[in-house]
Amino acid sequence: MIYLSIQFYVLLLSESVCPNEFINYDEYKPICEIIITYKNVIGFLNRICLENDSVTLEIIDTFKKITLCKYFGEYFNPYRKLFLENMTEEQKTKRKYYLHFVKLFNKLINSKQFVVKQNMLDILQKTLSQKHNLQIMLKYISSEENFNNVVSLFMEESNFPIEIYHILKYFIGNPVIPYNIKKIINRRSTEIIDKVLFMLPSTEDKQILSEMEFIIKKIKNVNSTTLHQPTHFVTTHSTNSEIIGICTKEELDEIQKKNVVTFLSFGSYDDAKYYYDDMIISNELSNELSNELSNELSNELSNELSNELSNELSNELSNELSNKISNELD
Repeated sequence: MIYLSIQFYVLLLSESVCPNEFINYDEYKPICEIIITYKNVIGFLNRICLENDSVTLEIIDTFKKITLCKYFGEYFNPYRKLFLENMTEEQKTKRKYYLHFVKLFNKLINSKQFVVKQNMLDILQKTLSQKHNLQIMLKYISSEENFNNVVSLFMEESNFPIEIYHILKYFIGNPVIPYNIKKIINRRSTEIIDKVLFMLPSTEDKQILSEMEFIIKKIKNVNSTTLHQPTHFVTTHSTNSEIIGICTKEELDEIQKKNVVTFLSFGSYDDAKYYYDDMIISNELSNELSNELSNELSNELSNELSNELSNELSNELSNELSNKISNELD
């Protein structure tokens, strides 16, 4: 069913039916609201994940149009500046959609398929560059996990260095780099600078050269800056984890003696709180997905069992009937 709907949207957004002006949100708003839903977008990503798909390029091209649409930025708005307790159910749901979307997207930019990886890196770069995706971009570049993923790709991937660089520059060019990302830049500054310097002779684009010089300067500035004493995000070990608060290293040592806490280092309370909120929302999402899968599985098993049972009963009845007829004839 999902496959049929995706095929329909591929046709609907093809050049002959719907030109690139689809990104003009006001003109195509009714189509946007029908197509850009959580199930459809996740369905596209799951479909692209499949190996040896004959229509992968068509699906990727359609997905690219969707991410460039203004409505996409509104629908997947992660509400970066709101803490969980201040969110409405709708806002919390959108943050959940965003987190699931990014998780699948990160999987695709690490794909072993050359065409998929190339196109998804291009889509990610264009998605982050759109003004209407500002909240998505700011949320994405504040994540330590996303940064680790992009840096690893930048250092290891030899086929798409420019494409990955155009994603990496958003993290490093961020005027307010989170503490945890600064730590990684400090640790890997030499590697990153060497790779950027290696790329310099391969491009003649003046804008890219200027950007690269700025990125190198920014890395050196981050590297030369002494990182302030980190604060500690402290939670209980209980199932319903609660934030105890932010404390100094000395206070943390005292709390840890009671063996009732876990902690992570962050540069600010806001960073810690957003991380905690995402963790709670992600757990809720995994539970929901797990329940959906278990329900689907139980329905499949139930159907299989009922079919087997009906076949057995049918065979038994037919055997009994044939025996009776046989006996009567005798």
